[in-house]
Amino acid sequence: MAKAGSYYYEQLNKEQQKAYYAIKEGLLNLQDSFAVPMLSTKELSDIYFMIRMDCPACNDNDHFYYKEKKLSWTTMDEVRNRTKQAVKKGKVLLFHWRGGYLTKEVLMELLDIFDQEAKVKDKRARVSVNWSQAVLRVRFEDGIGEEQIEMEEANEGEM
Repeated sequence: MAKAGSYYYEQLNKEQQKAYYAIKEGLLNLQDSFAVPMLSTKELSDIYFMIRMDCPACNDNDHFYYKEKKLSWTTMDEVRNRTKQAVKKGKVLLFHWRGGYLTKEVLMELLDIFDQEAKVKDKRARVSVNWSQAVLRVRFEDGIGEEQIEMEEANEGEM
């Protein structure tokens, strides 16, 4: 394993350094998931922030995770089309809204799309919203009913 050679990395024990390296590589390679050593949630959170301090998130607005993964959308039509696909395939819909500010009105319009498309397949939408980062995660479950919304706190390092 190549050494990161950074200030915070050097402060960690061997197991934490392994986690640091795994997280850093996973983020740099924009991997959807990656394995890390079994550490406490607090340790992993601290290590993530150390990585951010050692290797800041790119300042170029044209390059970030959701955009690189083609999960940053700007139109309601794009959201509708992707929602149809997710419902049809039984997949979780995860995306970043970039079509202007995520206001209550915009959120209501998005919820309406999720609800309409879910009903086509006798499903309902369970929506998690990270309001400050405009990131939404939608799961489609069996049974018609009102969608359920869960508000998530922003990751302090992403603000």
